[in-house]
Amino acid sequence: MTRLAYGVLAVLIAGAWGVAAGMAPLADPARRWVAAVLVVLAYVAFCGVVALRRRAAAQAHGRVGIARQGRAGQALPGKGQDGRRRSPAASGGRMQGPQNFQNPADSQDAQGPADLQDPADSQHPADSRDQIAGSPLLIAYASQTGFAEQLAWQTADTLHSAGMAVTVLPLSALDAAQLSATKRALFVVSTTGEGDAPDTAVGFARRVMRGAVDLHGLSYGVLSLGDRSYAHYCAFGSALDGWLHRHGAQPLFDTVQVDNGSADDLRHWQQYLGVLSGNAEMADWTTPVYAPWRLLAREHLNPGSPGGPAFLVSLVATEGMPSWQAGDIAEIGPRQSDAEVQRVMAALGWAPEARAGSDKGGAITFAMPSAPEASLQMDAATPVPKAPATPLPTAPVASLPTAPVPSLPTATALPVSTPSGERIADILAGRLLPHDDEAVAALALRLRSDASAARAPNAAAAAAAAHAHAHAPITPITPITPITLQTLQTLLDHLPPLPHREYSIASLPDDGVLQLLVRQTRYPDGRLGLGSGWLTQHAPVGATVALRIRENRGFHPPADDGPMILIGNGTGLAGLRAHLKARARAGQHRNWLLFGERTAAHDQFFAEEIAAWQQAGVLTRLDLVFSRDGGSNARARYVQDRLAEVADDIRQWVDDGAAIYVCGSLQGMASGVAEVLTRTLGEDRLDTLTEAGRYRRDVY
Repeated sequence: MTRLAYGVLAVLIAGAWGVAAGMAPLADPARRWVAAVLVVLAYVAFCGVVALRRRAAAQAHGRVGIARQGRAGQALPGKGQDGRRRSPAASGGRMQGPQNFQNPADSQDAQGPADLQDPADSQHPADSRDQIAGSPLLIAYASQTGFAEQLAWQTADTLHSAGMAVTVLPLSALDAAQLSATKRALFVVSTTGEGDAPDTAVGFARRVMRGAVDLHGLSYGVLSLGDRSYAHYCAFGSALDGWLHRHGAQPLFDTVQVDNGSADDLRHWQQYLGVLSGNAEMADWTTPVYAPWRLLAREHLNPGSPGGPAFLVSLVATEGMPSWQAGDIAEIGPRQSDAEVQRVMAALGWAPEARAGSDKGGAITFAMPSAPEASLQMDAATPVPKAPATPLPTAPVASLPTAPVPSLPTATALPVSTPSGERIADILAGRLLPHDDEAVAALALRLRSDASAARAPNAAAAAAAAHAHAHAPITPITPITPITLQTLQTLLDHLPPLPHREYSIASLPDDGVLQLLVRQTRYPDGRLGLGSGWLTQHAPVGATVALRIRENRGFHPPADDGPMILIGNGTGLAGLRAHLKARARAGQHRNWLLFGERTAAHDQFFAEEIAAWQQAGVLTRLDLVFSRDGGSNARARYVQDRLAEVADDIRQWVDDGAAIYVCGSLQGMASGVAEVLTRTLGEDRLDTLTEAGRYRRDVY
């Protein structure tokens, strides 16, 4: 087709040239008209050729296989709502690990957003694990300057590295039939100008989004790029989300909006990727900048509960109490337990108090991402790297071709020194460690291989030593001594830093303490989760905890003093508690709390405080639902069941101007609440409440 277009173009240009040359000086008006028509036709043919080439390139780009890339750097945006940056963000969003599956009937008992970082801290989307063994997950992008495309590839590489098969396509290459046949998809899209779709997505919006299509079999997520300085912030992403939902598609999670390329918002997206892939130990794309806090106290709130132990964790800042609002998030830098660190050190043959040696009397340095201020600026003229076309991945990840993957710009590496003599245990406590003896043995083999290669007299000898160790059988480990800086450098190269964990803040700055409601959770092998284990057991009271506060504007208090309906379950009560504290102090006393847990005898978190709010008139209405209290033969009742029973009252409160805030697990409670609210209020009215900021959710 492209060759035919080139032929037509050549004929027209030659004809126009011939007419112009043969009819000179073109004094006859008819001759001038003939020449002009031929020139116009030549221009039209040229435009057609360009369009065909762009479409062919886009389709070829969508057939590129995913391969693993090296260290992920910080993404820097282009211009406009596609990610124009004014000031680099320091750090930010949630990082989510997988959970133990629960019976759907017990979904209300799942943890709220305060626990989103450990296995079992919240409930998986229903089909998360199926995505690993099933058909490839589609990642579609629409980009104006290239930033959305780069994020799509970063997302693809992250999921592929976690063991998932993925397909990457530009949105312009999709049609209604393809979407109808797709089971799972992620959309990474930008908004340009004053709320417009990117140029590359205009055709999709006109051709597909204006037509009728059945998407009831599709589960999706949307990453929407924008700039809050524009009136129609993230408008195309919101329009795409609404269109997908109206045509029957079900969200895997709430849409993530990225303001100005914010690293905070991108880590929020990455937490969803962690849940989607079932990867509890996915390294952060960018590392949060923590401050030191002191663990002041922790209290076990639900002894005897059939659910996991829940703790009220209290911390104080060691460098002055910062400010935050109800709805904000605490990001925690967890540490490995002493037992876990000593297990690995013993397997490597190292004594508990072993320290970093020095073969040169110096210090060991390793690369860490630099501060955002050191990052590079990418503008619309920056070319987006392309990977060569290969067939779409339709097989397990292991069979994918090893094609280069376009990566985000990497931040400049700054040296971070670890002085000679520092305890190895303190260094390893902040790294991801192998969990079984075979993995530890493989790590020891790699350390020996690198050490032998470093001692080799020449390159040939080094290669021979590396080959010999690579093909040696895994045998019982003999101590690796001495622990030189080279040995420690190799160790750190193979052990990534621990990912952050995040929890909803359950207090306000005026309380003089930052409080978290954390449920203790465990991996399938019995190990405590990284975040919950560190906060509820491994860190001694008085220990220093690395923490930063992330602003969560999507769950901040309403702008007015109207009524408020707060709906949640489990440790999701943490975020609702902060809102009730703020309402009480502001004298806003028309509040209604609907809350669900397992048992009234053991799981009434903050019961005395809630009773005091009732007595003071802060809580006008309180509905508590306990799913395990109905007896073994009774059908379990959940928050959404109670919500359906009081539908008339919900309508009246909303008519009176109430805002609705939901905090808890998306699958089960929050999705059930959304269904009830849609039946009660109607889809159009619920959309209107969302747009007005009167229906807000902090759910997963």
